[in-house]
Formats: sequence, structure tokens, C-alpha cells
Amino acid sequence: MKSGHLDLETLLARHFAARAPKGCEQAEGLALFAAGELDGEARASFEAHLGGCQRCREALAELDSTRSLWLRSGPEARVPWRERWWGGKLWTAGALAAAGAMAAILLMVARPTEDPLRPKGTWQLHVAVDRQGKVIRATPGERLESGDRLGFFYSSDSGGWLALYSTDETGQTARLFPASGESASVVAGREVSLPDGAALGEAHGCEWIVGMLGRHPIGAADALEALKRMRRDRSGCSLAKAQMPGVVVQVFEVTR
Repeated sequence: MKSGHLDLETLLARHFAARAPKGCEQAEGLALFAAGELDGEARASFEAHLGGCQRCREALAELDSTRSLWLRSGPEARVPWRERWWGGKLWTAGALAAAGAMAAILLMVARPTEDPLRPKGTWQLHVAVDRQGKVIRATPGERLESGDRLGFFYSSDSGGWLALYSTDETGQTARLFPASGESASVVAGREVSLPDGAALGEAHGCEWIVGMLGRHPIGAADALEALKRMRRDRSGCSLAKAQMPGVVVQVFEVTR
């Protein structure tokens, strides 16, 4: 497993370990079986266990159903994305390819078993990455590659107006959400998927995904000015957080 993210098999193992009935010690085996990583005696042994464990059979059926949904939303079935050039860097915005399927996979295998403590009034930005068909949940500082497709999720104890931007050390900036309008009204919830996503073009150096959640609509001019201050006051690749009245800013750093 590479540092910086959990691979899908590990996430599956944790998911099934949390859901497995007491006394069942085959959660990790189920994850490996579902991923096609068991061979020979190990596979035969797990198949024997599967014959007598209803919970594992139900979990496997659930996984197969979700995976089928994802596979059916392959490139030929995906909604065309609206492309736009911004400062020479290609960001693809609009409907995230198979956003619902990616959300289902992420929420099924990557949701923590316990909610982290989150002070009232704050929120969190989550990023999912589809890299050549493998879906991972990104962590801050994650190294992203050209061609990666991103899906965005948020957790907040209150609703408001949300805008997401990408910006890099050269000042190139693009709005990732919403696809139209300067900000969009969102509701309170945990790991709520957003309908817009992005595909990464060529880039190098420090880059950030910046989320702004406010009590009122967030104007593009105010957002761009805040991003300018944040880049100006940064320390290395650590982006400074701007003070925006009535707005809570979250920064998700990525490496290119």
C-alpha cells in the first residue's frame, strides 16, 4: 500500500470488518476474494466459508451490485463533459462521469466507522480519484496525475452556499463547482456528493482545491481576490487561509 492513501482492497477489508457479524474472521478474505486476489487453496477455503456464512454472501452481492453499476458507466456510457481552457491548463467540468456510482463506491468502502469530531460551524471537503478505473479516496498532499478524474464530496452540519476552485502556484485558477453560477446552495449532510467533477490536465508544482462554504452566495470576484491573498501569503506549498466574512474556507493540497 502506498503512503498517502488506502488502496481499494484495504478499504474493502475495513468496510467488511466493520460490518461482519461477530465471530466472523473472514472480512479481509472477503475483500481479497471480491478483488480476485485469492488463488488455489486460499480461494477454495474461502468459498467453503462463503457457503456457510450468509452475511458474507450478502456483503458480496452488495459489492457486486455496486461494482456492476460502476462498470456499466464506462466511457461509452458517460455523460459528455464540458471542457474549458483556463490559463493554458485543461480542466474538465460539468457532470462527473458516473458521479452516482463513484459516490456509492466511496460511501460503501471508505466511510469511517465513527464520525471524526468536527467543531460546530465547520465543514470538510473530500476528494475521490478515478485513476484508470481504480477509485481511491484522496488525502491532503495526494500526488495526482494527468488524466485523473476527480469527484467531490462534503460534510457539514449546516447548509449554505458552496464554491470549489482549483488554483496553483502560478496563479492559474478554475472554478470546479458549480459548473454554472458563482456558488450553489447545498444542504447539511455527511459525505454528500456534488454533481460536478474535473479531469486533470498537465501541471507541475503546488496545487490546491479550495472550498468556500458561506451563509450567503459567494461572488466570483470575492473568491478570486481571496485566492490571490492566499497564494501571496503561502509558505511553500502550504496555502494560507483567507478571512472571508461569513465564509469558512477549506484547503485540500495536492501534489503534481
